Amino acid sequence: MLQSRRYTASSPYAFYVVAVLLTAYILSFMDRTVMSMLIDPIRRDLGLTDTTIGLLIGFGFVVVYSTAGLFLGRLADTGNRRTLIMAGLIVWSAATAASSLAGSVLTLLLARLLVGVGEATLSPASYSLIASYFPRERLGLATSIYALGTVLGSGIASLLIGKVARLTTGATQVAGFSAGTGSWRLVFLFVGLLGLPFVLLLCTIREPHRQNQAVEVAPPVLSLSDALAELGANRVVYGGIMIGYAVMTITSYAAVLWAPTYFIRVHGYTPATVGPMFGAVMGIGGTLGVLSGGVASDWLARRGITDAPPRVALASMVLQVFLLVPAYLSTDRSMTVTLFSAGMYVMCFQGGLQGASVQLLALERMRAFAMALYLLTANLIGMGGGPLLVAVLTDHVFHNPQAVGRSLACITAGSSLCAIVVVALTLPRFRRLVNSRLAAAH
Repeated sequence: MLQSRRYTASSPYAFYVVAVLLTAYILSFMDRTVMSMLIDPIRRDLGLTDTTIGLLIGFGFVVVYSTAGLFLGRLADTGNRRTLIMAGLIVWSAATAASSLAGSVLTLLLARLLVGVGEATLSPASYSLIASYFPRERLGLATSIYALGTVLGSGIASLLIGKVARLTTGATQVAGFSAGTGSWRLVFLFVGLLGLPFVLLLCTIREPHRQNQAVEVAPPVLSLSDALAELGANRVVYGGIMIGYAVMTITSYAAVLWAPTYFIRVHGYTPATVGPMFGAVMGIGGTLGVLSGGVASDWLARRGITDAPPRVALASMVLQVFLLVPAYLSTDRSMTVTLFSAGMYVMCFQGGLQGASVQLLALERMRAFAMALYLLTANLIGMGGGPLLVAVLTDHVFHNPQAVGRSLACITAGSSLCAIVVVALTLPRFRRLVNSRLAAAH
C-alpha cells in the first residue's frame, strides 16, 4: 500500500491549513470563555452563586464537550474532518447567540451544553489534520500555532467583550427580558453571530489523504477494538501523559476563567477595564509563550530528543508555580500584573505540546480518537475541576468573594506539583514508545 503524501513543513498550504484551523479555534475559545468576563452581571441578574457559575463554565459544559468528543473523534478518524468541523462551528456559534435569550440557570445551561457539543468537533479533527501535514520534527511548532487559539481567543474575547460592554452600557431590554440585563445578553448575541460567516473559510481546506486517490491511499482505519487494544497495551504511558497533562490544565483553566474576576474583585478593575489588560496578557504574552514552547520543542526534536514536547511542558510547569502563586497572593496591583503576565507566558509553553505529545504516541488513523480521549480526561479534570474548585474554596472554605485570589493560589500550587510528579515519572516510557514508533517506520 502506498503511503499517503505528507506536505513538507515548508509548504505554504500546510501552514494555511493551520491558520484556518487556528481561526476556528479562536472563535471556539471566544464562545467558550465569554462567560468568564460576564460572571458578576449574570450572577446578579439570574440570582446565581459562584458555585453555580463554576458548574456552568466548568463541569456542566465539560461533561458534554468531552463525552461527545469521543464519538466525534471516531468520526474524524473515519470520515471527512473538514465537514465535521464546519458542522461544529455552526452549532457552537448558534448556541452562543442563543445564550442571550436565557431566562434561568437551566436555559443558560442548555445553551452552554450545545456550545460544548459543537466545539467537541474541533480539536480532535484539527490535531489529526495537522499531524497529517507535518513531520515529527516540525509538529511542535505547527500544533503550537493551532494552540494559539486558546490565548488569542481569550485575548480577543477580553478586548472585544470590553468594547461591547462599553457600547451596550445602559441597554435596557433584550427580547423582552427585564430592564438592566441587556448588556451581557447583547455580548452573547454578538460573539455568537460573529462565528457563522467563517464557515466559508473552512471550505478552503482539504483532506490530505483524499485529494488524489488514484495516486495515494490513506492508511487503513483502525477498528475501535484495535484502537482500544493499542491504548490498553500502552496504558501506563498514555495514562501518565493524559492524566499528568489533565491535572496540569487545572491551573490554566482556573486562570483563564477566574483571573478576570479576581482582578475585578481584589484590584478594583471593572468589566470594561479588565478586558484590555487581560487581553494584552493573553494576546501578547500568551502568544509568545505558546510559540516559544513550540520552537523549543522542535529545536530539541531536531537534535534527537524524542520526548521534547513533554520535556518542555515539564519545565513550564515548574516555572509557573513560582510566578502565579505569588501573583494571586499579592496585594499590590502592579506586582500582581507583572507576576501574572510572566506566569501566563511560561504557562502557555504547554499550549501546543499537549496535542503534539498525544500525536507522537498515537498510531495513524486513531489520532483523533486518542486526542478526543485526552480532551475527555483533560477537560473533565481541568476545565471541569479548575473553575469549580476555585468557586468551592471561595464559597465554602474562605466564605468570602474577595478571597478568590487565595483560592487560585491553592489550586495552582496543588495541581502544578501533582502534574510535575506524574509527567516526570512517565518520561522514560514515553521515550521508549516513541523510539519504537520511529524504528518501525524505518
